[in-house]
Amino acid sequence: MKCRGMTLLEVLIAITLGLVLLGSVTSFAWSQLSSRKQVLEAADARRSVTLVIDRLEQDLISAVAGTSDGEPGIQGDASSITVFSRGVAPSWTDDPATMVGDLHRLVVRFTPSTGQVAMNRSPLGEDDRPAMLPGTLSDFRLRYFDGQAWQDSWNSLDWGGLPVAVEVACWYGRPAEEDDEPAFDASVTAREDALPLAAEDSVPDRIRVILVPDAQPDATGVEEPL
Repeated sequence: MKCRGMTLLEVLIAITLGLVLLGSVTSFAWSQLSSRKQVLEAADARRSVTLVIDRLEQDLISAVAGTSDGEPGIQGDASSITVFSRGVAPSWTDDPATMVGDLHRLVVRFTPSTGQVAMNRSPLGEDDRPAMLPGTLSDFRLRYFDGQAWQDSWNSLDWGGLPVAVEVACWYGRPAEEDDEPAFDASVTAREDALPLAAEDSVPDRIRVILVPDAQPDATGVEEPL
């Protein structure tokens, strides 16, 4: 009995089917790697935003209105903020002067062109160049509440005191269109599920309003900056 060999046409068909199968597997693997990269980048962005918000919240609790060198305790605009705060002494001593923690500087800066957030916290006098945090954002915005309205910038020396609250808003992806903006209620505590939306034309993916404990008690008495 003769064994029949494969014809040229059958070989070409087999090769074609193999290439199609290989291409499908490669495409699927590439898609999975791309999706994994996007998921990891999104997770990095969320962790970075959480780190920035937590650090800001901790330092704003002990923020000073100004330093002995004449620098504002809180100075910032829509994309960056610098906060000077007093730390807590690590241990009890008999000398009250030594119980005051060192003065620290916190710098947070967003670069719109790259979508990256940079942050640095260091004792006064040391290097304060922010280091880039992992992940990228579509947008990031800071605002400052003077007791009556939101301001796009703040200088605690020019304003004569600390802001009543600082709002941090960020967008992970393409913002959705939104026109309405609920009014801010200063009596509401800083909870993400009960905060005002951004004043821009889109709803942020995450927003936090951080109250500043040492702001002026009578918020409506804050004067316009010089």
